[in-house]
Amino acid sequence: MRSDPRYGPDHSLTAYHRVTVAHLHRVFGRYADALAQARDALRVFPAAGSPVGQARALASVGWYQTLLGDHHEAISCCEQAIDQLRELGERHAEAAAWDSLGHANH
Repeated sequence: MRSDPRYGPDHSLTAYHRVTVAHLHRVFGRYADALAQARDALRVFPAAGSPVGQARALASVGWYQTLLGDHHEAISCCEQAIDQLRELGERHAEAAAWDSLGHANH
């Protein structure tokens, strides 16, 4: 696998770093910044070869979209994440994505 110079040689580390930074932005109420970081992680995870990380990042994108009021897009992301997480056997993350979907539909 060739390294993408934007992300450095370890795509997995970069992707998980983006997820962590997204969480920190959320803690401080900076939801647009959190969404940007989660979307970046979603772009990096395929190169990292982590379908679980990719599905979790997709669920995170859905959650941040919900927090920003973009419920239509959030529903789409959450539904996709739920399908992927179920297929991967990631029940805890799947439950969190269901919670985000419920919030988006509320």
